[in-house]
Formats: sequence, C-alpha cells, structure tokens
Amino acid sequence: MDFLILADQWLVHYASTTSNTPIPTLFAVGHALELYLKAALLKCDKEFNVRKRGHDILPMISILKNDYNVLKSLDVNDHIMDHYLNGSIELFESDSSDAENYRNNIEFYWVARLLKDIKYLGTYCESIKNGYFLVVKARNPYWIPIIRELRQISIPDIKISHNYSISNNNKVDEYIKSILF
Repeated sequence: MDFLILADQWLVHYASTTSNTPIPTLFAVGHALELYLKAALLKCDKEFNVRKRGHDILPMISILKNDYNVLKSLDVNDHIMDHYLNGSIELFESDSSDAENYRNNIEFYWVARLLKDIKYLGTYCESIKNGYFLVVKARNPYWIPIIRELRQISIPDIKISHNYSISNNNKVDEYIKSILF
C-alpha cells in the first residue's frame, strides 16, 4: 500500500500544478503513474519486483495489459512514440492516424519514454537529441480513466488511501474527486 500512498500524494501535487509549468507538471503525473502501476502490479502479484523496474513504465504497462487485462484501452505505439519524440515537425502538418494518436496521447508518450529525464528538459538532456515541442494541460482529463483504473485494482473497496486535506482550490479538488470517488 506504500506505493499507493505515494502515488496519491504525487497526484495531488500534479493536480495543483499549472500548464505554465510543463516540466514539473509532467514530472508529477509521470511519477504518480509510475507508482500507481507499481501498486497495481503488487496487488496482482505480491512477488513482483517493482524496484527492478525503476522509472521504466512501458514494460509495467505491458505486463498489466497482457497478463492481467488492465489498461486495454490505452492505445500506445512505440513506432509513433519514437518518430514524434525525435523532433518531427510534421506532427502539426499531418492528419495521419499516427499523428492523431500522438496528439491524443502526447503527455503519456513523454512520461512513458522520458520520465527519468523530464526534470532535465531545457538543460542538457541526453534522451532528446533534437529540439522538442511539448504541450501540457494542467489537470488533464486524459489521466482520469487511467489512474482511476489503476487505483481500483490496488484498492477496490477504498476511495482514498489516506487522510489529508486535498487543497483550498476548487479546480484541484474537482480533479482529484473525479479520480478518487
């Protein structure tokens, strides 16, 4: 349950960020996602070695999808991720299904591929060789069904994993409640 408590704390932090702080926003939601994945994997298999996975969330998602039928609606594609995360400008000029998939999942692709290096964006970042363009939405509704599904696996009968004051901000409270309740 420790991973779930930490994930909830990162979720509250994420919900409190703004779109004019894209790097901390992605850092927070990425770490929340990582911890929710680890909590779900431990619920499915108590012997699963989550520490071995580090920040590498794609294999964790793959295990949950293939072995436990979780997150089946998450439509990710390594080819699309590789192509557009390498600075391809055609993303905004294309109406291809690949470009549309990337635009719809942009925040996920960034945290999935670059979680361990997100904090370094804007400085020397070995993972990104070219320039990049990033769009981040504060309290993005995209994450609600993903996080809700992972939390329901981890604690199906409990709505919130611990007691804390959510915030003094109605938008933050609404976002958190849309996931937790």
